[in-house]
Amino acid sequence: VDVSMDAKRAYTDGEAKYSGGNLPMNLGVRVVPEQSAWVVERFGRFSQVLAPGLHFLIPLVDKIAYVHSLKETVIKIPN
Repeated sequence: VDVSMDAKRAYTDGEAKYSGGNLPMNLGVRVVPEQSAWVVERFGRFSQVLAPGLHFLIPLVDKIAYVHSLKETVIKIPN
């Protein structure tokens, strides 16, 4: 199936609030917003996935490695 470049661009161009290495800092207490999930590494290895809500992390030990958006995305499908 050949997918046009517009469809690929529409799928990959999302509202990435924390893209380009601009991840939130770990200050001990973090509030994960709705419709997102944060991946936490402890000493550089996967530790947990934070669901929306209030979470307590250990500063200098835990690192927020990735922010994943759970929002639905619209994909244009050519006729």
